[in-house]
Amino acid sequence: MKSKRVNMDGRQLGIPLAGSLGVGNEGTESGVPWISVVLLAAGESKRMGQPKLLMPWGETTILEQAISNCLGSRAKQVVVVLGHRAEDMIRLVRGERADVVVNPAYRQGMGTSIACGLDLVSDKAQGIMLALCEQPSVDPATIDQLIAAFGASSKGITIPRYGDRRGHPVIFATRYKEELSRLTGDTGGRQIVARHPDDILEVAVSCEGVLSDIDTLDSYNLELSKIGRR
Repeated sequence: MKSKRVNMDGRQLGIPLAGSLGVGNEGTESGVPWISVVLLAAGESKRMGQPKLLMPWGETTILEQAISNCLGSRAKQVVVVLGHRAEDMIRLVRGERADVVVNPAYRQGMGTSIACGLDLVSDKAQGIMLALCEQPSVDPATIDQLIAAFGASSKGITIPRYGDRRGHPVIFATRYKEELSRLTGDTGGRQIVARHPDDILEVAVSCEGVLSDIDTLDSYNLELSKIGRR
């Protein structure tokens, strides 16, 4: 499987392969660890019946809001993985400070999109945050809280918790990069989390958006209704 790295004009570029640093969580800038976000935006939105990431979200779209949240955080790199309707989405993110990669095998599951994103992760990365584009309510402050907690801990997996439930995004230390690259199907990083229960840091957050899952029109309208209550 070959992924395509594109610039904001949609032209195909070469893919610089990134390697793991094999370092701890300690930061390089005032204690802040070097985090690369892999923002997954390749799905077909089958349950929604239309490309959900192109649907309105306030004055923007779900896709643009999710990217904006990541870019507004203290993450050092944002890699956006596109697939279904990639041409339409590339036009929306033109000019953003994000790396964009197109996964031609997106129909084979989330694991292929994670692998595509990992190809672009910087060698400087100390942690890889797997983020879901259908969670536009996860604000920069929540992302920063997770990054700070990861940097202050020796644990290799940082997971947000709202109430008694775990959510997303999740940060994996780069020592998990090889495992992440071998993921298959649509379970994402859950397989790795299940294999390493003693290496997990749960972080209590006040952002309910870490639990959101915009897959249907009803869930979309529910999440939209929450915007007006903030």
